[in-house]
This record gives sequence, structure tokens and C-alpha cells, in this order.
Amino acid sequence: MTDDVKTAEAALVETLVGAGALDAASARRAAQTASATGEALVAVLHQLALADDAVVADALARQFGLRMATRADAPAAPVASGAVSAAFLRQHRALPLGWSDERLVVGIVDPTRAQGLAAIAFAAGCAAEARIMAYSDWRGAFDALYGADEEDAVEHPPTAIWADDAARVRDQADAAPAVRLVDAILEAALESNASDIHIEPLPDRVRVRYRLDGELTTAREEPPHMAAPIAARVKILADMDVTDRRRPQDGRTSLAAKGRPVDVRISTVPSSYGETVALRLLRRDAALLDLRALGFSQPLLDLFTQVLALRRGLFLVTGPTGSGKTTTLYAMLERLRGAALKILSIEDPVEYFFSDITQVQVNEDAGLTFASALRSFLRQDPDIILVGEIRDTDTARIAVQAALTGHLVLATLHTIDAPGALTRLADMGVDRYLIGATLAGVVSQRLMRRLCDRCRKPRAAAPIERALLAECGLAGFEGPVHDPIGCPACRGAGYRGRTAVAEGFFANEPLRAVAHDPGAFATALAQAGFTPLLAAAAARVAQGEASIPDLKALSLA
Repeated sequence: MTDDVKTAEAALVETLVGAGALDAASARRAAQTASATGEALVAVLHQLALADDAVVADALARQFGLRMATRADAPAAPVASGAVSAAFLRQHRALPLGWSDERLVVGIVDPTRAQGLAAIAFAAGCAAEARIMAYSDWRGAFDALYGADEEDAVEHPPTAIWADDAARVRDQADAAPAVRLVDAILEAALESNASDIHIEPLPDRVRVRYRLDGELTTAREEPPHMAAPIAARVKILADMDVTDRRRPQDGRTSLAAKGRPVDVRISTVPSSYGETVALRLLRRDAALLDLRALGFSQPLLDLFTQVLALRRGLFLVTGPTGSGKTTTLYAMLERLRGAALKILSIEDPVEYFFSDITQVQVNEDAGLTFASALRSFLRQDPDIILVGEIRDTDTARIAVQAALTGHLVLATLHTIDAPGALTRLADMGVDRYLIGATLAGVVSQRLMRRLCDRCRKPRAAAPIERALLAECGLAGFEGPVHDPIGCPACRGAGYRGRTAVAEGFFANEPLRAVAHDPGAFATALAQAGFTPLLAAAAARVAQGEASIPDLKALSLA
């Protein structure tokens, strides 16, 4: 490594640390690994997932005074393919993007080691103009044009946490196909913001599907003989029993994606053609645990603020599986952390880990249930108790008792709507007068796909669509509705992410006073200005955030 390269890499590290994109410990780790392996620092930062690729690329562009390119700038077909081989381009992490004033525009990942650029210019017989590309953008564009070669020496890194970074980087070329394949599946899922990965063995292939914005999409297919090696590799990541293929198993592990932590919940189930593997990806980004970022309307945010100011009572978040209930509760806890409070949680399973909260995992084989944990919690002098799910009579009664004796209890419950939470608790054997005495509020939520704001297309609403909006509580709507189109920003889907839509109420004194009477409670709720969930969803359509088909699907659910 030349002195110029060392100086440039040191300047890059200083920039990243100064911008808060890399901490001092990670900087030392990257430098030590790069020194031990001889690998470029930019590649090590990516391979060990220590810093966001886009942030690194931006820092390099400013440091070297170069323009940037993204995956959207990639050509539809290889450029100058006769001049340089795909193997050479991959080795030097370069990608010809096109021509500009008789110069070949080349996307590069690492300008500190730009020998490859000179060679490409020489082979092409013209001057070359460098553009900085984020590592993940370059790799995605390169693989789309040239394919992901199993024999290439520069390979996608495992995303699991390894003890020996230098050995990890050195061993990339020697990794078994199943290891490289699982790494590629995980990394692509994390880059596309998938919430789940489904690996399904079929008679003639292994199908890999990602759940993107709530919809399952086939990502890739592999030969059927890869089913067992893939399942074994996933089990190894989570310290599961590789030899036991006849029983369902559950496990978990932690990964890093572009410097951000991701928890992975893993479930395997034996099927006719091998083990079906499901992985739930749980990102711990601060933005994902912010109530405002989750998409709640201002009235709902005000409701959360009112509840979090309490120090006693029972607050419920309801909705079907996969509607974001637990994430909402965690976002509430995020607001409470650091407030000199003792917070305990009982969950099945623990989905997000907090360093300053006591979290307990249900273990029924050991006699640790929601109810038994709650009984123990009451002897721990807690301020806040989180109950992952109220699913039986004992848990419901103890949760209400905890709320009655001066604790704020946050819990989830399976009901169709917010008012139904009272009926559900009563069906579980909780006296209605106790419900009225302890209830702090209820929110019922769903998730709707968010239209891509870069490509959504407005149009006049059809009469049947206006009728649907009116049926959902938005009568007299005359504005445009928006359709998904698809663009590079949303990967052609027309949607980018999901947003929470919800209904809810804060249980003030007038509501608590009539909690024992379902009819009177419904009347009092309407008089308080309660907005039903479908009306909230229709408002998202009117604002251009959601589509008519998704509103219709929600109305039929």
C-alpha cells in the first residue's frame, strides 16, 4: 500500500468519524482488518457492515471532487464489453456506464485504488471519467449486467457477526456455495427493506421469496439439491440443531446491514421436499421506533402523548398479526427510556432488544408464561410493564390488577377494532367495572402500503371509487386519486414502505364512566369525535399516500 493510499484512507476515516457515520472502535477495527488482509478500506467497511455504503460514497466523492452515480445510472446492456472482461471489472470494482464527449464514464467504488480505471481507459482506447458509486449500488448493477459469478474472488460477505474479521475477509473466495448463497439472500433482502424471507423447497426448485411492503415477491430460484445446504447454513447462523430435520425449530441471530443492527427471527418447519425456512428481519433503526415516523396522524400522536404522561392504567394496541402492534409499543418505550423509570417486559419472542430495559422471554417448558412473569413483575417495583400479548384469562386479570395497583401496563390484544377491546377483555373474564377503572386507552391499527412519491400518478376518481370513499367515511370527495406506476426509486413496485393507519381513543372520565354499558360507550365514543380506521385509511387515499386497491382490500378484511 502506497503512502498516498494510506493518506487517502486515513482522510476517509477521519471524515466518516467526524460525520458520526463511523465510531472510533469501528474505525480501528476496519483499519486493522485492512492491514491484515491487504484489502481496500472501502471494501472492508462494506464487508464488515461498519458504515452505510451511501455515506461512504458521498464522503469519497467530496474528498476526491468526483461526481456520483447510482444504480439508476447503469446501462441496459454492458458497455465496452469487448475491451475489458467482467472478471477484471469485478476485481477492480468498476462498471462502464456509458459515453460522454468521447470519454468512457466508469463507475468506481474506491478512488484510492484506481489502477483499474487507467487499465480500462487503455483497453478502451480513450480517456475515462470516474464516477463514485456506493458499493451496494455497484454490486447490484454489476450483477444485473454480468451475473453473480460463483467463482469470482471478490464475493459478498457473510452478514453474521464473526469473531475474526481478518479471517472472514480472507475466506470469502473459499466460502462454500451454500454460505455464499445465504449471504447473498440475506444481503439482498436487507437492501430491499424486506420484512421477511421465505425459503421454500418445491419438487423442482427452491423458491426464495421476500415480503416487500406486505406483499410476497419471488426473489430467486435455486436447484432443488440446494434445499438442505441452505437450511443447514441458516441454522448454523442461529445456533440451531443442524442434525434435527424432523421437528420445527425456532432461533434468532443478529446481523449488521450497512452499519445498522438487524435482529433475525428464524423458524424452520419440515415439509414434503425439505425444511421450509422463514426469517423475520427486525431492524433496530431509531427511525423505526419513532411514533411520528411510523405514520400515525396527529390526533393519534396526541393520544400517545397523553397515555405516556400517565403512571397507571392499561393501554392496549390491537390488530391482526403483522399489523405493527409490537413496533408501536416499542416506539412508546423509546419515548420513556431515560426517564428514571424501571421498565419490565414479557414477550414471546423478544423482538427488539433495549440495553436499559429488563426484557423476559416466555418459556412455557420452564413454566415461564405471561401470567407467571406478570406476577413476579409486581414484586420488582416496576413503573412500566409491557405485555407482548394478552392471550388468556390469567394474563388479562393480572394485567388489569397491575394497572389498578399503580403501574402503567402497555399490551397488545387481538381484536378487530378499538371499541372491541372492552368486549374482548370482558369475554376473558375481566369485570367491566374494573375495565372502566383501569383502561387508559386503545389503538387499533393496520399497515397500508405507501405510494412512491416520485412516480405516483394522479387521475380523476371513478364513480365506484368515490362511492367506496364515501362508504369509508369520506363523502363528497372530488379530488384525484393516485395509481402506482413504478420507477427506479421504488424498484418498479410503485410503493415504498408502509404506513400505519389507526383508530383510537383516550379513556377519559366520561368514557370510563360508561365502560360497563356497550351501547352507552359507543354513543359516548361517537360524541367524542372518534374517527374509525376506514375513515383514516380513506384520508390517506385522498392525500395521495395510499391507493384505492389497498383501501378496498382493507375494507374487505
